[in-house]
Amino acid sequence: MPAAFFLNKPQVTMRTDQMHPIVGKMVIHVRGDEWRRMRSCVTSGFTSSKLKQMIPHIAESAEVFMDMLDGYADTEKEVNLRLQFQALSMDYIGQAAFGIETCFQRELNDIFFTTARRVLPGVMTGPAHMVAPRSSIFTPAKAGASIHARRQKKKKRGHALMRNRADVRCQVQRIILMPCLRKLCGLPRGELRKPDILQNLLDAEIEEEALTEAVMKSETKENADGPKKRLRALSPREVIMNATLLFMGGFETTSIAMCYLTFLLAKHQDVQDKLREEVKEAVGEQGELDYDTITKKLKYLVQVVEEGLRLYPPAVVATSRQAEEDFEWNGMKFKAGTCVMAPTYQLHRDPRYWVDPDTFDPERFSAENESSIHKMAFQPFGVGPRHCVGFQMARMEIRYTLARLVQRYRVDLGESQKGEMRMDSYAMVSSPENGPWLKFYRL
Repeated sequence: MPAAFFLNKPQVTMRTDQMHPIVGKMVIHVRGDEWRRMRSCVTSGFTSSKLKQMIPHIAESAEVFMDMLDGYADTEKEVNLRLQFQALSMDYIGQAAFGIETCFQRELNDIFFTTARRVLPGVMTGPAHMVAPRSSIFTPAKAGASIHARRQKKKKRGHALMRNRADVRCQVQRIILMPCLRKLCGLPRGELRKPDILQNLLDAEIEEEALTEAVMKSETKENADGPKKRLRALSPREVIMNATLLFMGGFETTSIAMCYLTFLLAKHQDVQDKLREEVKEAVGEQGELDYDTITKKLKYLVQVVEEGLRLYPPAVVATSRQAEEDFEWNGMKFKAGTCVMAPTYQLHRDPRYWVDPDTFDPERFSAENESSIHKMAFQPFGVGPRHCVGFQMARMEIRYTLARLVQRYRVDLGESQKGEMRMDSYAMVSSPENGPWLKFYRL
């Protein structure tokens, strides 16, 4: 199906453009030229050079994670790592995205952490929320009615959330708004600061303004009335909202992916051993993992992560698009405004595209076999120009964590982890129903 016909996401997505003029300015909700400007600005924070600067922050949080696992290894008892992975993921995104010193791993009762764990799964729940934003048969009014009906069924949880409303506001200010305001107002604009995503968003604004000023000064009278260079800049409000989006989007999905992948390594000891040998050979005597090692040298690690994301995609529906104009494809006619949603989980296990689709086999993604993979059959982070903007950072965090794990421990399944990993889901996100229950043994 021609991708050119599907450049925008459905306009009724959570009705953010009607329900809230600020939230509607997030990059996942805007459309057309506004989206192109904003997307260009946000993606500038995820270049290879920018990600490389984040490795020290990731290493610091990962070291705390290893210390926590040491305690579990000493007891030789099984542990459910779901909560610990959530805390690790939030530390990753807090330091890398906002440059703030967090340590949720040691403070599991921190009010922001506990509130986020309760609130984020409730942002979108139920099948109506998953279908309505992507279906042309749902009008905004009907979508709103389904949201209201769902809320009525969740009164008890809703009342609890309302009681925590003041706490949520205070913690959002502490974690998100205050770092934004400090960077916006604390130092002269243009001065280099901590290399986090938030600063990258601001730098993109600064660089574009400086470039535009230079262009305007160089314009002669003859071409002054000609085309002007359009600003790429994000407004302070857009910076704050997109930083918030990256925080929310990078928290749950990354932790879920690490849960699934650690379970798979514990279940498949041969894969774990092969990965450990690759890491040992790549890091050599220094034993330190750096950006180049994670992204260029650990080929088998890449295969393991990709195969894990195929079997257990954190986002069970990652791609939804709306046709911009009428067109015909394979004898079928589609009208402008028609919405298409790709079922990621089903695609990833479809026997038409995968041999033995339910089998964990990292060799699918080897250099020899990768060319045989249908490019549309694997989309854990979406596909096309509107794919997940932070997918490279998520992959880096996951790879780094797994490499550190196998460097230091042998991971086994706990007694409570029986059979396959059962999946639960809320809206577009999957999660382990229970677990992973694991045991750790120091090497």
